Amino acid sequence: MSANFSTSAAVFTGTTATVGITLSFATYVAFGAAALAYALMAKNRALNVSADFFITARNSANLWTITWSWFASAMGSWILYTCAFISPGANFGINGLLIMALFTGLPLPIVAHMGDYVRKRVPTASSVTSYARWRFGKIVQVLMMLQILQILFLTLISEYTTIGGIFAIFFDIPPYIPVIVCGVTVMVYTTVGGFYVSIITDIWQSILAISMITVSFIYLCISYKGENLGPLPDYLGVTVEGWAAFATIGIPYVSLTFFNEGFWQRVWAAENSRIGKTGAWIACAMLTVVTFILGFGGTMAYWSGRATEESNPNLAFFLGFANKSDGTASAAITIFVIMFAVAMNEAAVDTIQNAVTDTITNVGSVFNKDVPLWAVRAIVVVVQVPLIVAAAYCAANNVNILNIFLFGNMMATIMFVPIASGLFESLHRVVSTFSVMMAILCTLISVLGLSVSKYGTLQDGFIAYFWSAYYQWEPFVMAPCVAVLYLAFWSCVDLGVRRLMKWEAPNLPLESRAKAEATHMGTSDGEGDLAQVASGDFKTAP
Repeated sequence: MSANFSTSAAVFTGTTATVGITLSFATYVAFGAAALAYALMAKNRALNVSADFFITARNSANLWTITWSWFASAMGSWILYTCAFISPGANFGINGLLIMALFTGLPLPIVAHMGDYVRKRVPTASSVTSYARWRFGKIVQVLMMLQILQILFLTLISEYTTIGGIFAIFFDIPPYIPVIVCGVTVMVYTTVGGFYVSIITDIWQSILAISMITVSFIYLCISYKGENLGPLPDYLGVTVEGWAAFATIGIPYVSLTFFNEGFWQRVWAAENSRIGKTGAWIACAMLTVVTFILGFGGTMAYWSGRATEESNPNLAFFLGFANKSDGTASAAITIFVIMFAVAMNEAAVDTIQNAVTDTITNVGSVFNKDVPLWAVRAIVVVVQVPLIVAAAYCAANNVNILNIFLFGNMMATIMFVPIASGLFESLHRVVSTFSVMMAILCTLISVLGLSVSKYGTLQDGFIAYFWSAYYQWEPFVMAPCVAVLYLAFWSCVDLGVRRLMKWEAPNLPLESRAKAEATHMGTSDGEGDLAQVASGDFKTAP
């Protein structure tokens, strides 16, 4: 049995296709059944007695658990396509691949260290939007929610369509079938077990994935033993586009990190901040190595001639296993890699489903309402069913959503610096909600202005910088730089007006204001006011 990459038809046919389909769907079902059984155990049912634990698994994950969960949160079936494609398909070269590998792993410890600050100051936070409200109020909280949900929805649909494409190419089955199987399987065990069961399944899925990628890498090395590859082609070596990846990959990846609710859930789940940070650094190293291996497999395929300009660049890693003479590869190792993709797809979908549930549940806090556990479970189903339907439609109709990703990345880059400034205590009486919102607005206008100056019209400029599959470095470098300048300018304007009008300085975060007010009042009524301020109901000067 062999995988035939030299034909435009399905890679697998007949008995081989049947075996591959069976093993792939068995991977989905096995993890789902194990997760559901684990969730139904009496000990675990006893843990999920509150909505807070259901969406955060607060303080429950030790170093072993949180490390694997960090790793799984950044993986997905997309990694088989993107990493192998990036060097030969986008001319990023070996330096671009190294940069991508680094910035795929680095966001994990970045969130963990930011989370350390938030955990200490907002110990009951169940979402990064809780930080936004604590520091800047409800306006910024709602803005963050919209940005987070946009990113999560697009990432989920992308993950579904990627795995649907893999099944269509290799097994010639409708791409909506794996989308429905994965979506429903994850939805069922997530509805029952919540985020706690999700991080447990992360361990199983990640260990299987690491084992599979290790075996695949060894097989790949053996298959190239003794082969004379010749000089490395220029487009696979060090390229200008590769250095530009510092801007087109590094900056948006770090910015998106701040709005990745799936990462922040690991912050709350870790037993303590030290364990969370240590696990994130270990996972970062693992993820960087795995990303590079998958990408370098694609580079080897093109370097050796197994892949050519006519080849599908998305299949670059698979083509690395093919014979140069006839374009066939071992069916066993190919199916092995597909099972790796399935495991990582299920891990990614489960991460995103839980993150969406967490974010939507926190909408209740905008209205000072607690969402009961039964409603949280209902949210899982109500939200996920239309997303599965939408993803199945996109997969079945080959809808290209890559352009929309640029919009999400660009908006995250524009918003990151102003909102993240709230993490600096020295700026608490300097940066206000007003200066943050104005900095975001002015940065957006500046990026649009740059696009018009380069492309002539607002429509063409918007398409180039916000709605394209091709990422240009200029707006990603410009956005954080001007955001710093605008934040400083509008903070000075805000402070000047406040001083002129004899208004108080920008508000401290909610709990800090509460303590200050209670101390100032010095009365027995202080505790009541403290509760009002902590809940966001206390009225302050402009």
